[in-house]
Amino acid sequence: MSARARTRSAAAAPTASPPVRLFGSRGRAAVAPHAVDGHAPAPSLSTRQGDRLRTGRVLLGWAPNSPPSSGTGGVFSVRRLEVPDHLRTTVVIDYQNVHLVGHSVFDRHLPKHETLVDPALYAGQVVSERNRRQREGYAHAVLAKILVYRGEPSAEHDPMDYARSQSQKSHWERDARVHVTLRPLKYEYQRDAQGRPATLHDGSRIVTGKREKGVDVLCALAAVREARSPETDLVILASSDSDLAPAIDEVLKLRMAKMETTSWYDPVTRVDRALRGGATRVWNTRLTKVHFEAARDRTAY
Repeated sequence: MSARARTRSAAAAPTASPPVRLFGSRGRAAVAPHAVDGHAPAPSLSTRQGDRLRTGRVLLGWAPNSPPSSGTGGVFSVRRLEVPDHLRTTVVIDYQNVHLVGHSVFDRHLPKHETLVDPALYAGQVVSERNRRQREGYAHAVLAKILVYRGEPSAEHDPMDYARSQSQKSHWERDARVHVTLRPLKYEYQRDAQGRPATLHDGSRIVTGKREKGVDVLCALAAVREARSPETDLVILASSDSDLAPAIDEVLKLRMAKMETTSWYDPVTRVDRALRGGATRVWNTRLTKVHFEAARDRTAY
C-alpha cells in the first residue's frame, strides 16, 4: 500500500476517546463505553433515555442523535450540562407536627404555646445542618422558599387563638421567603337527642373538640408542586406524619428535584421521628435540642 493510501485509510478510521467516569445519584462510579467519532453507544448502565449522570460538576446526559419522531433508535451521544454549585431549596413545613413533636421530645414540661417554632429560623437550622453533613464535592442547599401549612382557629369559637394565629402569620411573613397557609380547624359540637348541634342560651354552639383537617394534603401537594418547578432543585419535607410518605414516593417518581426529609432527634433517648418513604430511602437531616432551642419563636403574641 502506498504512503498516500495509508494516510487516507488512517484518516477514515474511527477514533476512540478515553472512557468517561460517571457517577449516579448514589455516588457509585461506572465507566461509560468508549465513544467513537464523538458518539457513544447506547449506555450499558441501568439508565433510561434522557437520564442524567453526574461527573464532578458536569452532567452527562444520554440523548439520541436521531429526531424524537424516530423513537429511541439512533446513535446516542453525550451532552455536557452545567451542574449548579448550589441547590435551590424549598422547605415544606407541617407546622403543628413540627411544633408538637419538638415539644414532646425536648420540652414537654413547658406549656405548648411557649415552644413555638419560627419557620425561618427552623428552616435555616435544617439547611445549615444538612450542608454540614454533606460529603465534600456535593452541592450545598441554599434556602429559597419556606412553605408553612397550619390549622386556623375559628374567630367565632376561639377569638384569642384566632388573633394570635393571624399575628404569628404576619410576623413570620416579614421574611420574604416565608409563605404561611392557614386552613380552618375542624370543630366538633355537642349534639342534642335529634342529632342537631346543641346551643347555649345565646345561640352559640357547644364545642367538644377541634382538630386539623386537610393540612397533610396541602403539604403533600406543595411537595409535588415544588418538585415540578424549574426553580427548585431540592425539596425538604418537615414532618413526621406517615400520611405524607406517598408524597415522597411521588416526588421520587418525577425524577426532577431531589427529595429529602428532616426530623427531631434525641441522642440520649434515641427517639427518632424520621419520615420514611416507600421502597427508596431518602436523606434525612436530624435536628437535636440545640437546633430546637435555636429555632424557638420567643415573641410575645
